[in-house]
Amino acid sequence: MVQTPSGPRIDASAAMLPNIPGQTLNYVYRDSSFEQESGDDMALVYAYSQPNTTASTTWVAIQISASVSSEHRWETCLINFPLAEGNPSSVNQIDLRDIQLQANPPMTARYFSFQYKNTNQTQAVLYWYETARFSTNTTSQSKSVMISLVTYPSTTENITAAENTLLPIAQAINNYWQPIQTWTVVALALSENGSALSVAAIVVFVAIILYAVFYDWKEKKLLVNLYGKLSEQNKNLVKAVLNAQKQGNPTNAGILTELQKLTGDKIDQTLLTEKLAEAETAGLIAKTLDSKEDMPVFHWKSQMPRHPSLLNWLKINH
Repeated sequence: MVQTPSGPRIDASAAMLPNIPGQTLNYVYRDSSFEQESGDDMALVYAYSQPNTTASTTWVAIQISASVSSEHRWETCLINFPLAEGNPSSVNQIDLRDIQLQANPPMTARYFSFQYKNTNQTQAVLYWYETARFSTNTTSQSKSVMISLVTYPSTTENITAAENTLLPIAQAINNYWQPIQTWTVVALALSENGSALSVAAIVVFVAIILYAVFYDWKEKKLLVNLYGKLSEQNKNLVKAVLNAQKQGNPTNAGILTELQKLTGDKIDQTLLTEKLAEAETAGLIAKTLDSKEDMPVFHWKSQMPRHPSLLNWLKINH
């Protein structure tokens, strides 16, 4: 990287991404307008393509910034933020879950697939975060890097195939980055500044913990804000999920029972399923697959702050 009066520049021809057998790698462009909007130092776009085949192109977006705070989750930008502002989201969520890229040290990516409401275009994204050091004007600087792999399945039925395409590329990129970010800088720095780096490591560790607490607080504050804008019917749904948890039966049937207690009305099972899915998309509740008597069953969990004093504090400090 080179710092210039107009901002940082990067040598796009440098080997930032690995060559993958059967794939042709190309640098596409630098998204300067997105950099201004997000606060990233750089937003670069590359592409992996397979010549002479009908396979779709895999786009690779690399966001480089001073900290992870400017690199928002895809689902937060497209779904949670609009809903928190009282606006409908522009997409329908199809799939959202974590995928492990490597076991040791653990590295987890998030797979998010969705469909735009106005065009019905389907998009699949597999993204994760790295931390690496960049040489800027001969000075070494630590940067946060968000790597997103993007493809556009022709139909929603091709979501699984899209995941199978993205995952090997993600693993290849992650493997390529690991030696760069882990050994080269760390081994050299430790040999020269062992004691000083030990203190620095503690400071960084504490800072990471504090940031995690702060980020968790922001997420909870966002949920409280969203909850306050819900209709009474939807608030009762969230309360019913929490009550079903307390009763030890957070299934659809258990939530249905608790919701009928709260409202005194007879609730249609199909309508309840739809409302639970909407609340899950908004981030108010979460679904897990468990086993009961050797049979698979979905359990629901409220994502709202459960401690009354914390909930009130979040409301006051909104």
